[in-house]
Amino acid sequence: MQELVPLLSGFGVGLAVGAFGLSLPRWAGVLLVVILGVLATVLTGEFKVSWAFVLVDISLGAVAALCGLAVARQAARRRLGTSSEMLDGPRTRPLVVLW
Repeated sequence: MQELVPLLSGFGVGLAVGAFGLSLPRWAGVLLVVILGVLATVLTGEFKVSWAFVLVDISLGAVAALCGLAVARQAARRRLGTSSEMLDGPRTRPLVVLW
């Protein structure tokens, strides 16, 4: 139950960065994940056992933020009706051709 706090907050950060990606710099998203990871450790009381839980909560928040970012980007693609090439740029051809 205690791990839901960093997971949900990280997912929310990922959704926010994905929705406002052009106006919010990436370092702001990283900073939010770190702050929310520390806050989750303190709020759940895990810091009383060990401050090493900060690293666990930051990691969980970061993975959840990446998942939230992927969901937000996929939703934007579907909403705009665009392919990944329009958002990510053209794909390059592979260097090795398999016969």
